[in-house]
Amino acid sequence: METSTLEYFESTRIAGLPGESLVVRTATGRVLGRLRGLIIDPMNQHLRYLVVRASGLFSQATLVPAVTPRVDFDDRAIEVDVEEMDLRAVHNLTLHKALTSGMCARAA
Repeated sequence: METSTLEYFESTRIAGLPGESLVVRTATGRVLGRLRGLIIDPMNQHLRYLVVRASGLFSQATLVPAVTPRVDFDDRAIEVDVEEMDLRAVHNLTLHKALTSGMCARAA
């Protein structure tokens, strides 16, 4: 069975999304940060992660599992059904680590 490398798309390159102005929040309303991009499994055509940058000077772009994502255009937000346990599991998974480890590659 062939496996594919996940692909990273910057949010400014995604048609229909308002660039980097979307907030990512949980279904309970907790704001996780601003959307910076998407990581997609091209073989299965499945959205795997949202790339999110939290506020703060030293924050890094981290990956948030894309669990049932919903776009709220009125509030300029993407809401995901993630639990604290889901977030803890990927707490140290940054975009930089995903790119340098070969887990994903920038889309052409």
